[in-house]
Amino acid sequence: MGPRVMSIPEEKEGFTFDMPGACKYYTRLMNGRLKRNYSLAELATLTAPVEESLSVKELPRFVEALAVDQLDDALVHCELNVTAEDSLKVRITGQITANVLTQCQRCLEGLPLEIAVPVEWRLPEDLQGTDENFKAHEIELRLLDWVEDDLQLSIPLFAKHADDQCGGELGNSYVASDEEHVPDAVTPFDGLKDLLSKQ
Repeated sequence: MGPRVMSIPEEKEGFTFDMPGACKYYTRLMNGRLKRNYSLAELATLTAPVEESLSVKELPRFVEALAVDQLDDALVHCELNVTAEDSLKVRITGQITANVLTQCQRCLEGLPLEIAVPVEWRLPEDLQGTDENFKAHEIELRLLDWVEDDLQLSIPLFAKHADDQCGGELGNSYVASDEEHVPDAVTPFDGLKDLLSKQ
């Protein structure tokens, strides 16, 4: 039996990649919306959910913050819904998930980390801040940059294995010395008792 060849329908007027019944080959071509630059007016026209998976290695700032080499198949999955409140005001909700590796702060070995970040962005409010000269109609943004920012903020400040799972000599010595050692107090009168007993 020969290799299976996917047939591609002839292009028709009105055919769109997200139309009901379109095969996966066409639907996947819609990917890439996270990487596009959008004005607020263009974002307001995104009525279909943005659902994309991409390699974690496409997020260099996030990978650097994790401080550990990532597996080749490590993915970040985004599900974003855009709601237009008017032509220059949008609300984006959804979730970002990822299974990555970070560095245990006790043994410095790799530590599996499951991330699930809820998304609640309001534009342009989250961009404007206190800038009185801010002009909403002039801005351009990439959703991917916002995704990467939220992922970086989700990394624990002190990621660590459970005490009984921490490996390496550094981890074992750290766990063994978790209890604070308080040295015996030393005073100028420590030897006075012995001195008086000899007299």
